[in-house]
Amino acid sequence: MQQLMQGSTYVSAFISLVISILAFYFLFRFSSLAKTGIGNANPAKLTMGLQSLGRYFKIWGIIMFLIIALFVLSSLGSMLGIAFGGK
Repeated sequence: MQQLMQGSTYVSAFISLVISILAFYFLFRFSSLAKTGIGNANPAKLTMGLQSLGRYFKIWGIIMFLIIALFVLSSLGSMLGIAFGGK
């Protein structure tokens, strides 16, 4: 049981690291492109930067949707477990 817990800790840490790297990549891309676009009066770079910011928010929207879905499934499972006599 302890090996399973330790393995799941590593998996959750890896998933968290991947999500963080991906999210901060889009934030970094937004900031660098927006700064270049504003500094050089280049609307194409600014548009690309804003699209990157949009992707950042899409990533977090998907993550929040998944978290809410897992929470609902967990709550439903615990209610069914209690209803059918589980401890």
